Amino acid sequence: MNFKTIHQRKKHCNLVNALVGTFLLCMVTMPGLAELQIQTSLIENLVKKPQFQRVKISPLGDYFAVLVTHEEKRAVVILDRKQNNKAINFIHFSGRTMVADFHWVSPERILIERAMFVPGFEAPRSTGQLWAVNANGKVVVDLFGFSARKGKQFAHGSFIKALDDRKILVMSRPWGNVRGKQNYNTLVQVDTFSGKTKKLRRGSLRGSTILVDHNNQVRLEVGSGENLQETVIAYLDDANNWQRLKTPF
Repeated sequence: MNFKTIHQRKKHCNLVNALVGTFLLCMVTMPGLAELQIQTSLIENLVKKPQFQRVKISPLGDYFAVLVTHEEKRAVVILDRKQNNKAINFIHFSGRTMVADFHWVSPERILIERAMFVPGFEAPRSTGQLWAVNANGKVVVDLFGFSARKGKQFAHGSFIKALDDRKILVMSRPWGNVRGKQNYNTLVQVDTFSGKTKKLRRGSLRGSTILVDHNNQVRLEVGSGENLQETVIAYLDDANNWQRLKTPF
């Protein structure tokens, strides 16, 4: 998040607060006949150039995280519900980088997946970089990917789920052009404060997707088997006894 001055950051938040007022008005107001034309005008303006794309509420309901468009790129605004939905944090990357997706991983911490505009592609491409910050903008950590300090990986990271208020589960997919790397994905535990990573399980199939249950035990793996045919493996118990399922079902 690159802000040249604190004044610039406050300016962004003031602008966002003005937009938020319009957004919340559209959400909660039940217009009567006298208000119908005003509300219609507001809706038409939002439809012409959408400002708000997605809203996620924090686990305890203290904050809204809102995906917005800023300077033709996606950004995230954090609204504090205890302060009358005041904008307290604005997450926006410089250059060609932008927000791809975002997830609340604890009541006070949010995870950002990053994307980048790449020449030759119309839509931004996910970079596999993961980035975490507190709702109030403090404790910024570049968690995973080629730019991370502690969790530097020449791999694409995809968020799977939060394990607790500190750690998350990530699918690490190695880059195909990295020497010595086979195309086997790995399930990784990442600390969202320290950036430390811990490998939990390596896939058995090339390019596989590994699925876990509510107890974080691996139950299914879907990937390419012999002759590059789609293969599904079901893990029957915690001892990793497995069974190959017949496909197609």
